[in-house]
Amino acid sequence: MEEVSRPLYERDRDLREEEKAIEILCRRGKLAAHKLPMRYEVDYLILQRGGMYGWAEVKVRPGVERYDTFILSCAKVMAGRRLAEVFGGRFIVVVRRTDDMMVLDALSHRPGFVAMGGRTDRGDDQDIEPVAHYWWGQMTRLDIPS
Repeated sequence: MEEVSRPLYERDRDLREEEKAIEILCRRGKLAAHKLPMRYEVDYLILQRGGMYGWAEVKVRPGVERYDTFILSCAKVMAGRRLAEVFGGRFIVVVRRTDDMMVLDALSHRPGFVAMGGRTDRGDDQDIEPVAHYWWGQMTRLDIPS
């Protein structure tokens, strides 16, 4: 099957905010994060004292949450779970919000439900796909320094 090239929507600003979020998590847990190439489909490999801690997908969502759930592409969920199951460690999803950070153990928690979803504002039909909806209550809240 031929792989189709798609536009890259991640901006430098997005990457800087993502890096800030993972740095906060790493400082709290004495962890080290390493940005992964796109082919891994998740954002980071995380090590603890040189050994495996896990794999992480990081999202930044400024503002107050307007929805009861957080969505993540089913493809990302599968990729992260597969990496953790094959190579060990956890698969976590880190969501940096305005005043806090939420962390989901995506190996221990199944989504509340799956539906079709995604973005419609870019005119890219590949942005609509199966998405996993996780309840905010499934996540652990971390206060972050101002």
